[in-house]
Amino acid sequence: MSSVLSSTRSRAESLAAALSKSESTVTNVRAAHVQALAKLDKVTQSAKRTRQTASALISAGKDACERLQNTQSIIRSAVSTAQGDIDTESAVYEEDGSSRG
Repeated sequence: MSSVLSSTRSRAESLAAALSKSESTVTNVRAAHVQALAKLDKVTQSAKRTRQTASALISAGKDACERLQNTQSIIRSAVSTAQGDIDTESAVYEEDGSSRG
């Protein structure tokens, strides 16, 4: 009977050691899980900031393109007006030149 008791005690101690190791593993896994969640949160926040920055850059780019197109339109109009003035001056000059000739 003493042998059975000794064997049972040894088995219980072995199971207790395994349980302790298992609890330690669970604690380590939980800590790693918490760290992973913290890193995931940081990555998520960084992605949100990146998305906001990209959106702002796209918006600024669209605004800049619109302003550039408006500027081009103004320049085209000014060039057209200047060309008209040049054509008018040329016609007047030719008339003045031919009347003097």
